[in-house]
Amino acid sequence: MVDVASPVQQFTHDIAITAEDKDEELVLGRLEDFFSSPAFTSALGDFMREHASGIQIRSISEEQPPEMMGIYQAYQEVVEEQLEHFLRFEAMSAEEVSRACLTAQQDPDKAWMSCIDYLVAAVDFEQFLHLLADFRRIEDCDSTGLESSLETLRVESVCNSILEIVEQAKALANEEDEEELQ
Repeated sequence: MVDVASPVQQFTHDIAITAEDKDEELVLGRLEDFFSSPAFTSALGDFMREHASGIQIRSISEEQPPEMMGIYQAYQEVVEEQLEHFLRFEAMSAEEVSRACLTAQQDPDKAWMSCIDYLVAAVDFEQFLHLLADFRRIEDCDSTGLESSLETLRVESVCNSILEIVEQAKALANEEDEEELQ
């Protein structure tokens, strides 16, 4: 026999979030808002343009240029300064933020959160290198021209649509030929 919960039991179960879980959700929401704010994205963009534009990024398995560690430390300082501002403004402790981030890292539904990526990159050199590489890819796309990239996508989309129509026409013609043979 299948145990079926009543609607009231299901509702009670669904809202039975502990105070700690609710606090972590609030912390993550506020943290994501802050890391998505123009203040943070401008600080990060300025840092990346200043430090990442001219540096050679090698494969993670390779030895990095000597100046890379200095850039990493400068990134850590930028994130730390921004995080301290967030903690003061929100009247939160570093422990609350840390606990919420650790919980979020274990939850696949929160994998999209950029705040986690930025914080992890500040404590993990390999993740920092990934962040730099991502920035460079975006920068390279911008330098080749977004309009050019969009035009290429439009052309590919039209070609794919034409090919799809041709395939549908062939399939329809084959169906008609089969009907005539019967």
